[in-house]
Amino acid sequence: HLMRWASRLVCAVRDPSRESPGARGGEEDFSAESGRGLFLVESFSDSWGWHPLAGRLQGTVVWVLFRVGPEE
Repeated sequence: HLMRWASRLVCAVRDPSRESPGARGGEEDFSAESGRGLFLVESFSDSWGWHPLAGRLQGTVVWVLFRVGPEE
């Protein structure tokens, strides 16, 4: 989901995994084709986080905030 909220763009992505998401460190293989998503999110966003889903939905939601300029 994408939402504009004041001077921020909020992106939220559902992940069916119950594992806590985390960015991989610098020792990882950056030529690999997977596992770099949160590293990129951390590099380009103003902030990010996650929370577990409740009820019948399983998994987590990762959210990301980006600063944006005023609407014209």
